[in-house]
Amino acid sequence: MSNITICSFNCRSAKSCLLELHELCNRCDILLIQEHWLLPFELQSLNIIHSEFLLYGLSAVDVSLDVPIGRPYGGTAVLYRNSLADSVKIVDSNDSRITALQINTNLGPLLFLNVYMPTNYGDIHSFESYMECLGKLHALVILVVLVSQPPQSALLHRQALTLLLNRWSLCITGSSILVLKLTFSPDPFPRNLPLSLTD
Repeated sequence: MSNITICSFNCRSAKSCLLELHELCNRCDILLIQEHWLLPFELQSLNIIHSEFLLYGLSAVDVSLDVPIGRPYGGTAVLYRNSLADSVKIVDSNDSRITALQINTNLGPLLFLNVYMPTNYGDIHSFESYMECLGKLHALVILVVLVSQPPQSALLHRQALTLLLNRWSLCITGSSILVLKLTFSPDPFPRNLPLSLTD
């Protein structure tokens, strides 16, 4: 395996964008999905999006009370090609904001994290949630896909992220070894998120 194409998509409801998900599968080897908004028993519906892909996903909705309150929300999932199955090991993060795969490559094992970071509402609770999520990543990082990078105005969030990346000798750069060739977003302007490992 020499080339892997990765797409990241914050779909904001998988049920409303099944065609887009299928098209993205046609264009990549690994599809990282955030905010699928599926209940735990609905996750398998992602398994039929494309016949050449397998699924690993987590729901953010707690159905332990038998009756979910409010609308479904959050959740992350990874779709990966059947041809990669022998090289893929699922890494359990035990957090619906983080789905992870370890893939054995000719360069050695790589850990791919699909992370849906907490939203910054400008209050202490959102900062604590952000820090908790960063803390859960500490043992899982090689390649990080951050869907929601903190805005320049969120100085504490950006400083926390920078400290974490520095701790792991990682950086977000414009020129990279490992590049996400496509990041699809329902927003009008899709963006590329190049990431690389530092020496």
